[in-house]
Amino acid sequence: MRSADRFTDRPTDRPVGRSATARGRRRTGCAIGVVGVVLAVSGCSTAPPAEPGVTTLTFTAQAGLKTVLPGILERWDAEHPDVRIVPTYVSDVIPIERIQLQGGQATDLITVFPGNGSPVAVEQLAPGDFLADLSDQSWVPQVSESARDAMSSDGRALMFSPFSVAVGTFYNKQVFADQGMDIPTTWSELLESCDAFNAAGIIPLALGGQTADVVQLIDYALVPSLVYGPDPDFAEQQSAGTASFADSGWREALTKYQELAERGCFQKGFNGTTGEQATTLVGTGKAAMSVLVSASAPDLAKHAPLANFAMFPLPATDDPDETWGAVALGAGIGANAAGEHVEEAKAFIEFLSEPANIAAFSKDPGRIPVIQSEGVAVDPVTGAAYNPLIAEDRTTGFPDQGWPSPLVQSTHMAKAQELLEGRTTVSDVLAAMDKAYRG
Repeated sequence: MRSADRFTDRPTDRPVGRSATARGRRRTGCAIGVVGVVLAVSGCSTAPPAEPGVTTLTFTAQAGLKTVLPGILERWDAEHPDVRIVPTYVSDVIPIERIQLQGGQATDLITVFPGNGSPVAVEQLAPGDFLADLSDQSWVPQVSESARDAMSSDGRALMFSPFSVAVGTFYNKQVFADQGMDIPTTWSELLESCDAFNAAGIIPLALGGQTADVVQLIDYALVPSLVYGPDPDFAEQQSAGTASFADSGWREALTKYQELAERGCFQKGFNGTTGEQATTLVGTGKAAMSVLVSASAPDLAKHAPLANFAMFPLPATDDPDETWGAVALGAGIGANAAGEHVEEAKAFIEFLSEPANIAAFSKDPGRIPVIQSEGVAVDPVTGAAYNPLIAEDRTTGFPDQGWPSPLVQSTHMAKAQELLEGRTTVSDVLAAMDKAYRG
């Protein structure tokens, strides 16, 4: 699953000079879509002209950063007036960056995805030596092991992401309170809660089965506890050909997903329900729970105050101590190793890891700061349940970030829908996923 944006860093020991002539300057960024590939490769025509004594760094940034990046750049300017960052905001960075990188015309700072599931993911870019090594930066030992792994290749940190998102169970606090229900902490308790909510005429778990990105989420919430947490080497073994979906905890995850459907935990017609409609069911109190990405919090808040909602990790076993959380980085930032200003680019990435900047990136509910520190607010949606798991290193990333191609994810989504409709079996789903994985 592809998720949010991330960036972070703090100044390196290498001094960055200052220039009084740069104070009060105006920065002009441009925004383009995929149709602007030629413009993006040749440069942003609206970028301000070079100023004497000022080094300009270019940055291919996701369009979603337009709301947060300007404030961060103001702080950067105040501390480093002789190094200017000029972003080009792009609606889809993947095709543009691939063209730029292959043509040797990439910007100084580039958007990079964690793991391996995107053409501009860190594992895809590392073999071509496109990214500068960030391993000596101060934030590296501060992030969790799973986050560090997702931002690294062959033990080298090559990108930084300032926040994560979780896949877990949103619940409506008022519905739980009205029914006198506690948060289920075991698989058996989850099934019992389904029975209790059904008896009260409330949908236990709203499922947007029509939306492919949503139908995958219950598996994504189960496999940290059933696969990647208990067996941290599974992904590596699968890559080496010594492990498979069929002979792993993925079988139990899909079986339990099917059990939820057969138990009546989902609403009638769930395969005709969109993700947005499922969110509305929880937001309006017609459903008690829904497994969603934490970034869905603002959508829930359209229906009731945000304080009425929170998340918990979906239990997969009958031992609460065996529950792991699904927490993954979204897109982050890397330094172009072939750029003319590598050290300045690395200094900017270091700057982004400062608490004020992490707080800026994490201000929207449902975003989990990649570094928990004083001055960075606890996310009101995920904090109570997920921060302890992060502190104990009991989280794993989303599995697709380690898959060799997007075909595995699309196969999983399509086959999961068929499974819930009773048109295929768990074994057939796993066989199809293994085939897609092997390519």
